[in-house]
Amino acid sequence: MADIYSEKRVRQIIRDETSGLRDDVRDQAVVLEHIDGKVDTVLELLTDNLKVEGRVKGHETRVTSLEEDNRMTKTTISVHSSHIKALSKRRK
Repeated sequence: MADIYSEKRVRQIIRDETSGLRDDVRDQAVVLEHIDGKVDTVLELLTDNLKVEGRVKGHETRVTSLEEDNRMTKTTISVHSSHIKALSKRRK
């Protein structure tokens, strides 16, 4: 009987000593869940940002291509205008 009493006493002492630890672990779990939610939000924002950056780069490439096409068109028009003027002068 004394063994059962001392075993119960030891268990009670252990419960008392570890109750603070259990509370700390629960508190940390709440904090970790909060942080986990923030990490998920950051990952979503990064993913969205990377998608936007990809689109912007694609648009920049298209704009550069259009600018180059525009320059080539102006050059071609200028050259053709020169040829037309030269041919006009020859006909006169």
